[in-house]
Amino acid sequence: NSFIADFTIHPNAEPASRKIKLVRYQQNPEKYWGPKARATGKRKA
Repeated sequence: NSFIADFTIHPNAEPASRKIKLVRYQQNPEKYWGPKARATGKRKA
């Protein structure tokens, strides 16, 4: 038994988004963008 592997790139393997140079993970909007303090509203006593 022998198996012939075909390593040519399939034409549908590359998404259209990569062809127009879109990145998969967008850059962070600001320097410290992680979890921030919980939102607090004004409470009526």
